[in-house]
Amino acid sequence: MLYGKIIFKTASILERFFLFIFETMIKFIKKFRDSILDKAIAYTQDKVDKMEAEKDDTNWHEVNQANKIAQQFKNRQIESLIMKLIESHYIIQSTKNFETFKSRYNLFYDKLNEILPIKEGWRFKDAFNDTATKYKLMYHDRNTIAIQKDLENFNESDFFEKHFFNCANLYVLEQNSKIEALKTEKAKQNRKDKLNSKIDEFLAYLSDSFGYSDNDLFFEKIENLKQ
Repeated sequence: MLYGKIIFKTASILERFFLFIFETMIKFIKKFRDSILDKAIAYTQDKVDKMEAEKDDTNWHEVNQANKIAQQFKNRQIESLIMKLIESHYIIQSTKNFETFKSRYNLFYDKLNEILPIKEGWRFKDAFNDTATKYKLMYHDRNTIAIQKDLENFNESDFFEKHFFNCANLYVLEQNSKIEALKTEKAKQNRKDKLNSKIDEFLAYLSDSFGYSDNDLFFEKIENLKQ
């Protein structure tokens, strides 16, 4: 029995370690890609500015070409932002892992703030639809209807509470299934204690990061998930 617990604990530690390594690599790759795009846009725009400053001696065909290249880079940057929004939204609404939810919610919110200034522009809708189509080609079993609805009339509080509760509830459902499979009452109680401890982490996050208190209805809603 003790040997089994050691194996389970070791596997859990390894799982968290590899998850941390994987997420760190993903963040590094994305930051590197964004950095390259930003530098390319800045370089191309600088070239356009210099050409326009010397327009009397410049071949306007080259200016037009440079403008097109700058716009292409800008479109790719917008597409990259939208793709991150769509992917993060999917993970937020489907994960039962608390740490994954926190990191993806932060990423989603950061990218959303970058998108909001251009969200009402006529070109954004086209860019979103094009990116959503590419996303669905990569993931045939996923749809982008949910994120489209969330973005149409975005309300941060409603969005956060809906998906935060979903994450906590999915975690509880998974743990309850595991509890039912256990044979002894002691083992079941130990698993319930672990579940309740995790719910306390959810509650601490609500309190420390978003200012919720035990008087808030949503705080109570999460607390009621305890077994």
